[in-house]
Formats: sequence, C-alpha cells, structure tokens
Amino acid sequence: MIVFVSADEWIYPPAIVASEPIRIPRTGGAVMVFLRIRTNLPPLPLATAEKMLSDLGHPGPRLRTDHYVPSMSIRTALLALWDL
Repeated sequence: MIVFVSADEWIYPPAIVASEPIRIPRTGGAVMVFLRIRTNLPPLPLATAEKMLSDLGHPGPRLRTDHYVPSMSIRTALLALWDL
C-alpha cells in the first residue's frame, strides 16, 4: 500500500500494488509496478486523517510524505478512513 499526499494538505485513497515488479531495462536494477487507485473516493484533509488515525491508536503514521506503508495495522486504519 502506498500513501499519496498533496502539497495542499490532502491525503488521497491508498494505492494498492496490482502487479509483480517488472524490471526496467538499462537502469541498473530498477523495477516498476502497476498501481490500482480508487478514483471514485474523495481525498480527505490531512489534519482530519491524522486525527482519526491518532484516535485509532496510531499517533505518528508519517502522513506528510508519499511512502510505502509496511505496518499492517496502519494499512487497516488507512483503509478504514474510506470505509474500505
């Protein structure tokens, strides 16, 4: 799961990796993956998402930058923000 955050303080529904890694030729080992993104779900204000995650027991989920989310409990909490 990957989190996308905009510069204007919005968090978008999580992107889910939908493929196996595909090697990119002539890049020294770089890979790409295809992402599945729910475009029918609206973004949430970042402050609201942080407050909701804090209420669920995740006080520092690092939502201010785009990144991969390794923690299963934070993944579950992020999906719950959009009732997924």
